[in-house]
Amino acid sequence: RFQAQWARAQSFARVLVAGKLPCKVVDSVASELALAQGFLLTWLVALEAQGWSWRALRRDRGALVGLTRAIREALRVKIHQAGITGCVRFMVVVIRVPVLYMALLLAPLVIMAFDIEAYIAYHFQKVGDQTKLLV
Repeated sequence: RFQAQWARAQSFARVLVAGKLPCKVVDSVASELALAQGFLLTWLVALEAQGWSWRALRRDRGALVGLTRAIREALRVKIHQAGITGCVRFMVVVIRVPVLYMALLLAPLVIMAFDIEAYIAYHFQKVGDQTKLLV
């Protein structure tokens, strides 16, 4: 049964790629999502606690310290659960208050071509129940 599912997934992925939609079939969804869940969901909880304001989160040293600790702990757990080895584990060491501060400062200015703060607030309030289940 697994082989049939894998073949269907590969076929579907080829269709998406042919349509210029990036897609890949992975061996372990848990491994693929481990870092996103460990980092992003933890960050979303802290952002929500600050009224969805990136600026408020940046300016609250206690919140940044707590977020740093929470992300590092969540990443350790997710990495262990997913059996991830190698350089990805280095992320746990890199996550520090200054790194998060700079990411919160620069991401909206440099990376995003739209009001990411408004989008994040709207989207994650809309899907809040689902996010709470994931957390």
